[in-house]
Amino acid sequence: MNEWREIADMDGINVGLANLVALVPDNGTNLNQAFLAISSMEQPPDNIFLITDGLPTLGGTDKTMDFGSFEKISPEGRLDLFEKAKRNLPANIRINVLLLPLDGDPHAAAEYWDLARSTGGAFVTPTKDWP
Repeated sequence: MNEWREIADMDGINVGLANLVALVPDNGTNLNQAFLAISSMEQPPDNIFLITDGLPTLGGTDKTMDFGSFEKISPEGRLDLFEKAKRNLPANIRINVLLLPLDGDPHAAAEYWDLARSTGGAFVTPTKDWP
């Protein structure tokens, strides 16, 4: 559903939040799909709060991996997917990033920091002793 809710529509907001809480991530992350969905909105947001554990592991517009049938994608492959996804991000949207990093993703912090900085957003990540 690509429509905005009025702040006074508590029932609609609660349904949306319940749907969000019920959503369990699996099979990797596809930032390209998220950015394409945003770009297709009639009234795109002026702020996005992106909560992530690292660079994307899936690409394209479906749930198939761009890098064959490998069980793991390389850090360079993840960086490539991130760069491709950024091309589908509409202009003039502030991206605020909360990065909860995992091991094995050396480019994530720098890339998300640069995305937040270049769009006028904020970048937040926990200390290196997390979790």
